[in-house]
This record gives sequence, C-alpha cells and structure tokens, in this order.
Amino acid sequence: MRILLIASFILSLAACGGSDDKALLGDACEVGTDCEGLVCLQQHAWLFGSLEFPGGYCTNGECNSGNVGMDCAGEDGICLVYNPTGDFDCYLRCLADEECSREDYSCFLFYEDRTQGACVPTIVIPK
Repeated sequence: MRILLIASFILSLAACGGSDDKALLGDACEVGTDCEGLVCLQQHAWLFGSLEFPGGYCTNGECNSGNVGMDCAGEDGICLVYNPTGDFDCYLRCLADEECSREDYSCFLFYEDRTQGACVPTIVIPK
C-alpha cells in the first residue's frame, strides 16, 4: 500500500508539470525569471524615442561586441545591436515574417545580401 501511495504521489507531481518551465528565446515575458536566458526585454532607447517590446521578449546575456551577427541560444538566435544605446542582445533568427509567430513582431533582414534576420518589434518610422 505504501509503495502504491508513493508511486501515485510521484505520478501526480509529474502530471502537474514542473514550475521550471521557462520561456524560450523570443517568447513573451514579464520579468527575467520568466525566461530561460533570464533577460526580459520590455523597452529600449531607440533613435526615434523608445522601442517597445510588446508582451516582453525573452533573451539572454550571451552577446557582446565580439559576436555581433553570430549564433546565440544555440543556432536559433543571432546577436545584434538593435538600439543606439549599444546594448547587444540575442534575437530569434528568421528569414521571413512568417517565422516570427508573435503579433507585432516581424523579420528584420540585414546585411547587404539580406541573408540574416531577426524577429523584432514591427517598427513604423515616423514621417
């Protein structure tokens, strides 16, 4: 009987799922602890004022000036400087808007050959 109760308890814990489930790169977040990479972008200074990240954007601290354009978060991410403050962040890699599954986000292609891109907030530049 005791073994049955212990097994039942363990199975019920497994069925509930762990509280360690963390949001992945590019997922929505409210605070850094929501994210696997422990960083939740909400807002950045930007050339035209403030750049908002609708719903938050999970990233990590893997990027610096030495690895811009390189992989981060495995091969799923790319390191970019996407703001004038010089902050380096890891963004979800993409080549088309359809790869950015979140509303208010689109694929920003860069470099002259436009062969690399990142899912970032959709920007409407004021006239």
